[in-house]
Amino acid sequence: MANNPWEMNLNFRNNNLGTMQNAASVPSSSSSSSSTVRSPEIEFQQQIQELESMGFSDRALNIEALAHANGQLDAAVDYIDARLSNDTATESQNTQNSSDNDKKDNDNNNKKEQ
Repeated sequence: MANNPWEMNLNFRNNNLGTMQNAASVPSSSSSSSSTVRSPEIEFQQQIQELESMGFSDRALNIEALAHANGQLDAAVDYIDARLSNDTATESQNTQNSSDNDKKDNDNNNKKEQ
């Protein structure tokens, strides 16, 4: 049996298709490498290197973006920018909420002292 989880999944699907195998052909692990399912990290290896050379150092986010963008580098960059903008906006909002809560606590403490 194959050690690669992607090939194991294909083998499982091929062995369990039964009569549906004729209706929906799934490539087996013995097929040519062009039809073998590859992980996004392997499939987008060149694009990952390009993103890293552009300064995008979060490898997991790069792979997520490339998978979302079907390997299109410009769309992956847009995805990363949007994610980073959302993360920054959320962080900024959390900081503002914390600051507001601190001010309310100080106001309440001042009222108690009076």
